Amino acid sequence: MKKILTYIFVAIISVFIFMIGFEDKKNIAPNHFYQVYLDDQILGVIKNKDELLNYIDKEGTNIKEKYNVDKVEAPNGIDIKKIVTYDEHLDDVKDVYNKLKKLKPFTITGYQFNIKTESENEDGEVEIKNNYIYVTDEEIFKESVEDTIIAFVGEDKYNAYLDGTQEEIKEVGQIFTNIYVDNVITSKKTSIPIDEEIFNDVEDLSQYILFSTTEKGEEYTVKKGDTIESISTDNKISVQEFLISNPEFTSADNILYEGQKVLVSYAKPMVDVIANVKLIEDQTQFYGVEERRTDTLVEGDEQVIQNGENGVNRVTQELVYKNGFVDSQEVLEQVTIKPSTNKVILIGTKYISGVGGRYWTWPTNSTNISSHYGYRCFRGSCSFHQAIDITSNYWAPIYAANNGVVTMATYSYGTYGIFVAINHNNGYGSAYAHLAAMAPGVKVGLPVARGQIIGYMGNTGRSSGVHLHFEIYYGGKHPGYNFGSYVSPLSFY
Repeated sequence: MKKILTYIFVAIISVFIFMIGFEDKKNIAPNHFYQVYLDDQILGVIKNKDELLNYIDKEGTNIKEKYNVDKVEAPNGIDIKKIVTYDEHLDDVKDVYNKLKKLKPFTITGYQFNIKTESENEDGEVEIKNNYIYVTDEEIFKESVEDTIIAFVGEDKYNAYLDGTQEEIKEVGQIFTNIYVDNVITSKKTSIPIDEEIFNDVEDLSQYILFSTTEKGEEYTVKKGDTIESISTDNKISVQEFLISNPEFTSADNILYEGQKVLVSYAKPMVDVIANVKLIEDQTQFYGVEERRTDTLVEGDEQVIQNGENGVNRVTQELVYKNGFVDSQEVLEQVTIKPSTNKVILIGTKYISGVGGRYWTWPTNSTNISSHYGYRCFRGSCSFHQAIDITSNYWAPIYAANNGVVTMATYSYGTYGIFVAINHNNGYGSAYAHLAAMAPGVKVGLPVARGQIIGYMGNTGRSSGVHLHFEIYYGGKHPGYNFGSYVSPLSFY
């Protein structure tokens, strides 16, 4: 009987254990959770992926208002992986959010634009720079580039070019034949970390592309007698840069008033705006000086027996502007509308002194001035141009502007290339640079006559094209030798 009771007890215990085991099996089914990583670092385990992403978006109200976007997203580098586990521990979504916030910035969806620019280093090598710009909407970038083009070209002219409504040239005038941005620009849609500089305003981005900074220029208070040109010169910027910084002014002739506030900024555009222009204009053909020698006058004495009269040439050119400045030009045609009449002067020959007279002759047959005397600025770098640049054909003759004695005649004078300098012994000197060659007989110490050929137009030294770099200075010797000071050549004509 005992044995039977024992068997029955064992059987009941076995069934009980079996039932408990069966019940445990029902309760240990695996959990499907999500493990959160940031750059391979585990930050926690959450039950629902969308719960974390929605929490990030919910907490990003200020970010959405700042950038005017609909959604804030997780940091770049986040990875939320689904896991199967019997562990029932879960991290609070808020705790995971705070860890993310400390480690890396959240992101918003936008666009990354890359503007490639080229520059020349000190060794003459071309360096390519990547300029990354982040925007919330690609239209903001496109409009800002349009604004940059307009800053250099002018809104009315640019719209007329786009619409095909430019006024046709009848006798004189100009039209744009092409306007474009000469940079490689790429873009992609991406998640932008909010610690990057992100643009969602056209005006702010236009400022950045034009000046490579979001900061406004220095404020200047207009004084009595100030003009746009004088303010630009005093602050070593170009008039073009002044007008870009102060778009309320349309030209250098606009009137300022005392106490007016204006901005002085150095343009450093991130893009190169190229404008091809066909220009037909009437240019003054400066009269020459014809000398007739006579022994009735002492050398150095002069007598005008016929006044000169300037003529007119109609010149057709193709100009290439780069960010508002002439980068290159080519004369396509030149027609004489009215010939010039030479001034005729009797020159005394009783003795030779090498003394220049009061009248100066134009140093070339061309009157096409590509760069004037004064400050020139490009991409924030300004330098004083102490001469005028006159363009013409290669090997065109170059004339001495006045009587004098050659003080310098060299085939290698640094950036000037082939170079001639003349002391006119009347307090002034003149200089002629970038020549293709000097004329025979031009030697240091020898006298030259006004209008005498002293060389030929070229492109030697540091020169961007065929032209004559023509200087006049006070003091006799060239300022490169630490004597004298420059004056504007056009003040002598």
